[in-house]
Amino acid sequence: MDPNLRDASRELAQLFAEEEVHKPQQMLSQGALEERYQKEIEGEMTIFSKKVEHGLTRIVEGLQEQGLLTEDVIHAIKNIGDKPSDAIAETLYQGAKWLFEQRLFDDAADAFVFLTSLKPDVYAFWLGLGNSEYGRKHFKEALWAYERAGDVQPSDPICHIISSRCYQELGEQQNAINALDKALQVIQGSGNHVALKQKLEQAKNHIKNQ
Repeated sequence: MDPNLRDASRELAQLFAEEEVHKPQQMLSQGALEERYQKEIEGEMTIFSKKVEHGLTRIVEGLQEQGLLTEDVIHAIKNIGDKPSDAIAETLYQGAKWLFEQRLFDDAADAFVFLTSLKPDVYAFWLGLGNSEYGRKHFKEALWAYERAGDVQPSDPICHIISSRCYQELGEQQNAINALDKALQVIQGSGNHVALKQKLEQAKNHIKNQ
């Protein structure tokens, strides 16, 4: 990898980490949380920083594997700032998506951590993070990401459907049923999802009869 690009990824990772760490530190200084808790927060931010850096690094490598790492893309990444264009965000997404398609779920998860940090209002980024965590069998982390996806795009039932699978893997059958109910609520009144509604009802009955 271009050494300058690796340096840029580290600088960007540090920027994200500093932004996140400053928030809890301000809260902690005002009130009343124990020093031990502050150290835990700082430790989590260090982990977050490493995930961001590793995620961007692997995205770049994914773009390189696909022949998408042009000089323009390298320049855009080096100067990405905190408000990237939709075009560069879509390009970075292609790198993360490639990692997922190669079943490199650990790398893909970090890549989508980077993307959700960069543009937290993009549904596909949260869904990608959830799917990557699901692929790692980190079902609680996947549920958190799917919940964020649902917040960003409430009209899409997919995140609720896959959440149901996560709950089943965790042995939480009632929550699995509740997630399917949420999916049914999302598509309620739509004539375009008749077959899906039937499948969701069948899935609910299957869970109940387990």
